[in-house]
Amino acid sequence: MEMNFGENVIQFFIYFFFSVMQQMCSAIKGTGRKMDPNIKVGLQWLCGVLDQVYEKLKLRVDKDVEELERLRQIEKEERKERVRKQREERCV
Repeated sequence: MEMNFGENVIQFFIYFFFSVMQQMCSAIKGTGRKMDPNIKVGLQWLCGVLDQVYEKLKLRVDKDVEELERLRQIEKEERKERVRKQREERCV
C-alpha cells in the first residue's frame, strides 16, 4: 500500500512530533490570489512547528553529519591503504 505525499508528511509528524494538523485544500485552484487559503494556513503551521523543534533537529542533523564525515574519513584511509598495498605488490 503506497502512501501519497500528504500521508507521508502526516506520518512524519506523528512519528517525530506527535503534532498533526489536517486541512482540506485544493492545489488545482492556482497560485497567488487564486491559491486555496488552507494551503497557506497549513504551510504557516508547518513552519511554526519546525521553528519550535529546530534546535532539536539541528543537533540531530549535526550529529549525523559528523558521523557521516567520520565514516568517509575511515573509508578514505582504507582506500589509501589498499592503493599503497597494490603499489607495493606491483613494485615487488
